[in-house]
Amino acid sequence: MAKRFPSSYVIRQLKPVDAPLLRNFRLEALASDPDSFSSTVSREEPYPMAIWEERTARTAVAFELATSPDSGPGDEPPLQEHPVGMVGYYWPEQGETPLAHLVGLWVHPTHRGKGLGTALVEWVV
Repeated sequence: MAKRFPSSYVIRQLKPVDAPLLRNFRLEALASDPDSFSSTVSREEPYPMAIWEERTARTAVAFELATSPDSGPGDEPPLQEHPVGMVGYYWPEQGETPLAHLVGLWVHPTHRGKGLGTALVEWVV
């Protein structure tokens, strides 16, 4: 289910079919802010698609809503095709303290300072 946080964004859980999108966006993030990650483009670029498909189960991304003059009242606004933020997380095994573990957060530089990072964290918890 997509949730809305800052009014111009939608955050949604990825699905295995989104693996190419996740791969491209993650590699963009690693290249843009290499000091923000414990991994590198050269390490992750060769990962097989099966790894990216598995990662979709624990990654949510934010999309900016597109402005469309063709949208009418009550229409679901279309999304931009390119994500603008992502959060990686996992939930502990059954029987452990039920707290989400955040393992990564990145917001595209042009979308920082708009509350999107906070919204991504709130989406997980």
